[in-house]
Amino acid sequence: MKTERVTRLNSLIKEKLGQLIAKETTLGHHALISITKVDTAADLSQAKIFVSIFTPNEEDHQPVYNKLIKLAKPLRFGLAQTIEIRNTPRLIFVQDDSIGTEEKLLKLIAKANTGK
Repeated sequence: MKTERVTRLNSLIKEKLGQLIAKETTLGHHALISITKVDTAADLSQAKIFVSIFTPNEEDHQPVYNKLIKLAKPLRFGLAQTIEIRNTPRLIFVQDDSIGTEEKLLKLIAKANTGK
């Protein structure tokens, strides 16, 4: 069970990391990244950052995700400068495909409805 402290830290990391990614990084491929969820461990040693990546081409997702993984240490350093906690959690990025899956399901439903 997450404590109130971890819950507040999750929302703070989500906000500040989103700002850092928007201002300090250039991911290329006309990519838009949305942080959908942050899950910090109870001991604050690591934080899983769930991200959705939007690019014009489906095949551009993986290069953008790989670049985001490479930027984990500099982003952690930037986060440490904006959030005042003793130890900044290690950032682990995880692709969140729930929005893409939802979009595909909506298209299938629309296709099924127009076929009637």
